[in-house]
Amino acid sequence: MNYLNHYLGAGVQKPKTESLDTKPLRENRVLKAKLQEANKRIPRYLFRMWHPLSGGDPKLNSTKRIVPHAFRKDINLKRTVYDMTMTEFVENTTAHLKNEKNILSEFSSWSASPRFALSYATMYRSSSFIAIIDTEEVQKYDNNGIFHVPALQQVFGTAASMRGAIYGTYDWEYLVHGVIEGKHYQAVSFKTLCDHGLIKQLPELSDYVHAWGPYMHDLPPLVVPYTKKEMQELNKIAQLLPPDFRAAFTIALFCCKRRTSFGAGLKENELSEIVDALGGRSNVPLDWNGSRSVVCDGIYDPRYQDNQQMVIVMRALSAHCWGKGARNRVMNEGNADAVMDILTEKMRSATVDCDTSEESNLNNSNSSYDSGYGSQNYGGADRRRLHHLHDEQGTKPSRKSNTGEASTSDSSYGGKRTATTKQ
Repeated sequence: MNYLNHYLGAGVQKPKTESLDTKPLRENRVLKAKLQEANKRIPRYLFRMWHPLSGGDPKLNSTKRIVPHAFRKDINLKRTVYDMTMTEFVENTTAHLKNEKNILSEFSSWSASPRFALSYATMYRSSSFIAIIDTEEVQKYDNNGIFHVPALQQVFGTAASMRGAIYGTYDWEYLVHGVIEGKHYQAVSFKTLCDHGLIKQLPELSDYVHAWGPYMHDLPPLVVPYTKKEMQELNKIAQLLPPDFRAAFTIALFCCKRRTSFGAGLKENELSEIVDALGGRSNVPLDWNGSRSVVCDGIYDPRYQDNQQMVIVMRALSAHCWGKGARNRVMNEGNADAVMDILTEKMRSATVDCDTSEESNLNNSNSSYDSGYGSQNYGGADRRRLHHLHDEQGTKPSRKSNTGEASTSDSSYGGKRTATTKQ
């Protein structure tokens, strides 16, 4: 069945765009490879603000799932991004970004910046929801393609310009293909977050905050020292989410404030206090130590300072709990035997290949945007971090991974891009 005929709604006209390609992307070896490389450099957690009328239809967004317009009639439709042709991909993504109605989007909009999503929620307040996804789990189990929009500039930039869109200008936006549902997606109302202490921790959210305003990229200049009490209160807010998301959401809120050295200066005793506030070592995700987006450089966009802090703090906690020296710290804990079982059994195969050669396919354009952020170094972590347990146990590490990796047409991030500040 023709894609456009299947997905166009009543009264929607087929766009008149020059034909770019007719083969599905899965049959285009070069483009498929480039998209797969772009798909690897996605932050571990993405955030989204939505409200009941995001996209103009209350059935598109809920606490159970996010449904792009194109899947509205059949949420079980088995279609991946690689079933699209180049023409369809470019037309669909550009129409989504420009909030055009002539093509039903196959994507939803997300941000790696928790501060951006929270700020955007102040526009709708009581009707707003904050959603979070674990991108590695979503891609592993649900096969959703995820792309940072500027990374598409180096793959489809010329084709996109034919439709009046420049991918590189949407640095806040990630596009997730298909329906998102299941345990790797969670959402909680902004009002509930506020009722449980969010405003106390981030008082600026008590009023309207322009998401595209002066602190879109940079955190407020005031450096806020870490306190144990603050961490406990942030973790209390995170209890609104299931256990798998609590540590991540706590750290996300923690990183919405500027910290000393962007979190790189946290001492071992402070990391221990943070771990205690999270409820113990077992509540720091073990798989962060095998997570490409946590271990490897060039994933988080350094232009967003809350992103920069998040990866620094996640790496520090992961190393503290599961890295070099963890064995000695564990021996002083009451549950040492159980934790040592985790260290020796589950970490044996946790290696990730962070070879920068994979970035070459995306870095050969004339675009000034570097989708790999290759020059960034978050907290001094190098590309061998993940092997520290193997080195400690006398096992030669492997270089290859043994692990499996409003807005737009939905009005969540693109529809209000030019929103004015509150008068």
